[in-house]
Amino acid sequence: MLSQSNKFSWIKPAGLNDFLVLLAFISLVALSSPEFALDPGVGWHLKTGQWILENNTIPYSDPFLAGNVARPWVSDQWLSDVVLYAVYSLQGWPFLYGFLLSVIAFNYLFIVRRGVLKATAAPLATCFAVLYAFKLGQIHFILRPVVFSYLMFSLVYFRVYKLYAVLKEERVPAFDWVLVLCFLVWANLHPGFASGLLLLGLLPVSILVDHFVLGTVNELPKKSLIQLSVLVFVCLLATLVNPYGYELHRSIIELGRSSYFMDLHNEWKSPSFKEAAGLYFLGGLLTLTIPGLLFGYRTVGWRAFELLMLSCFAIMSFRAIRVFPIFGIVCTLPLVQALHAFKDLALLQRTAGFSKLTFYLERLSQRERRSMMGTPVFCALVAIALAGSLWQGRLPYYPGPFGPPASHYPYGALSYLAGLRRPVVVACNPNWGGFFTLMGGGNIRPLLDDRNTLVGEEFHRRFMEKLSAKPGWEEYFKGLGATHLLVEKSTALATLLKQKGARPLLYEDNLAIVYGYDDE
Repeated sequence: MLSQSNKFSWIKPAGLNDFLVLLAFISLVALSSPEFALDPGVGWHLKTGQWILENNTIPYSDPFLAGNVARPWVSDQWLSDVVLYAVYSLQGWPFLYGFLLSVIAFNYLFIVRRGVLKATAAPLATCFAVLYAFKLGQIHFILRPVVFSYLMFSLVYFRVYKLYAVLKEERVPAFDWVLVLCFLVWANLHPGFASGLLLLGLLPVSILVDHFVLGTVNELPKKSLIQLSVLVFVCLLATLVNPYGYELHRSIIELGRSSYFMDLHNEWKSPSFKEAAGLYFLGGLLTLTIPGLLFGYRTVGWRAFELLMLSCFAIMSFRAIRVFPIFGIVCTLPLVQALHAFKDLALLQRTAGFSKLTFYLERLSQRERRSMMGTPVFCALVAIALAGSLWQGRLPYYPGPFGPPASHYPYGALSYLAGLRRPVVVACNPNWGGFFTLMGGGNIRPLLDDRNTLVGEEFHRRFMEKLSAKPGWEEYFKGLGATHLLVEKSTALATLLKQKGARPLLYEDNLAIVYGYDDE
């Protein structure tokens, strides 16, 4: 007969990893859920998925905006849109929110956490590194395909590090067909695959830097260099397996070259170091930099790959806050190495009580290895979120509201325009275009949404100028076929409309006003 202690030996104690998972999930629900659908692209992303499933084809021209001109369109996130709409069609907004929570949690609390833990066997430092990556990524946890891109980047990141580990052992890495498959799928999910190609491309470059610049490697590993270079090329070819071929890559390059479109959105601007996200970024950067400066990068365990990787993504983060989530994932493994290097800091070793601190940390680390390590907690939280939102139509952890928030989107104007029961072409802020595409039932069509490059810089500039009450605005929008003009109540054009008095405003609330071109 089993003793009482053996009977329950399978039960493991809770540890810091379990607390990390719980804390991150609570943060995700409390801080991110209310803003999931705030992004202006939510509407047209869901509508694109619906259009593809209903028409059994991929759009090559825009099917949503009003106008007589067929606009060529590269739907560069079509597969993600299909997934998002398929989930949305099952149980509406609550299940879509539950699904999104689960994807983000799976990425950070399972893929990233387990990947770092497996590579470093340092449970305490892993907790810190994963929490840092999670909080840095939280600035861009939104209901858009970019969440799938973060997941794909994590998968590619640990595959690349696996190749790098083989390389450090002076062996030739095997050709990784899983990476090729990842890039093939990723290219149809989101344009973020370019960041993955950059990461992979740094591997063969790092071989050359290690040999010719840093002198870390005495003999150039030519076979490894060739193998990895071929892998990069094949992965690049895999990204061409999409409905648009090279046009996908051309559209990404065009967007990146447009300073006008880059300046339109805060996510493409440089970070502010007065805000929390900017301070998180700087804190991680300093933690990574200090050990390298004090001990030298070789003592920390870095070679050219880490130096190139951290430098490239840090520079990109200084240029655009949108890169923060990628940088957070990139620095997880080097961050664990940097944290361990602090143990060798002579100043700390001379500090009273430092030996006691290291002793207790080691004891805590040993206990952590005997704990549940977060996985059961993660599985339970995700299962409850998915099951509750799918079968009960509500998200257990989050009561709402769901969908585009009424504080930012013109539901009152939508109701008025829908009540006209006829086709409506509305000139409005592009940030509201996707909202009308999704909610307008096909009868309300915007002239513009936030797919900036779809219409080109010249059209977009002029549209925004007229929307800011520049002379000729009335004739301009009427010439585009607008039946109604919808503007935010706080804008100069709204003030001008109220002063104009040529005809009464058709609708007004605290957020927006509606002016008609063809209504009595």
